[in-house]
Amino acid sequence: FDIPRARAGGVTAPFFAVYVPATYAETGGAVRYTLEIIDLVRRVVAAHPADLVAATTPADIRRAKKDGRIAVLMGIEGGHAIEDSLGALRQFHALGVRYMTLTHTNTNHWADSTGPFYLPDYDPAAARVHDGLSDFGREVVREMNRIGMLVDVSHVSDATLADVLETSRAPVFASHSSCRALSNIPRNLTDDQIRSIAAKGGVVMVNIGSYFLDQESVDAARAERERILPEYQRIKSEMAADPKARDAAIGALLENMP
Repeated sequence: FDIPRARAGGVTAPFFAVYVPATYAETGGAVRYTLEIIDLVRRVVAAHPADLVAATTPADIRRAKKDGRIAVLMGIEGGHAIEDSLGALRQFHALGVRYMTLTHTNTNHWADSTGPFYLPDYDPAAARVHDGLSDFGREVVREMNRIGMLVDVSHVSDATLADVLETSRAPVFASHSSCRALSNIPRNLTDDQIRSIAAKGGVVMVNIGSYFLDQESVDAARAERERILPEYQRIKSEMAADPKARDAAIGALLENMP
């Protein structure tokens, strides 16, 4: 992200994603990491007062637009960021976070994810732990409703999405999911799911990565995963004791796929 391109593109109110890698669900420290990224966003905004301003409400966004500045909002990606604490959730809201993606590619202690669908050894059954939301997961959704934090259903499993729609009193949204009818990956939404989100007043935003839009890209990637499987398995085995190094090496392996 940079200010000149944001202005050229007409971007006036971006959400900066406070993304928390799934490794923090294994190693601990997710809350601290989340706080550090929130601090980073706030420092970036403070360093550019002529162009950027922090926003947490529609009124803030309208005021920024009138002043010719870009309103910067925050959303957390990965519900493991709260470390199973409603208190942490409330404090992140107090610091300006206005949405949370309930899971990332990892199932956490209270919500099932689609899982890491892009990995060579992807097993969808491994991500099914709670059959959707746990009782605490429903508490998280209700608390987000109460304090005014948007529930983001990108990355969640089909069962979790159904539970969210049943539980939430407010509209929900998918921050970056596309159509499964066009690209058949579990991260995308079925037509029925899209209609269900819309029926509750929600919004589906599109992930513009080719993997999410083009079945040919998906098919090519699946074929390539077969080729890299041995190297992937070696990395998993040799770096099992260091999840961060393991995930960095796997990320580099995947980045080099055509």
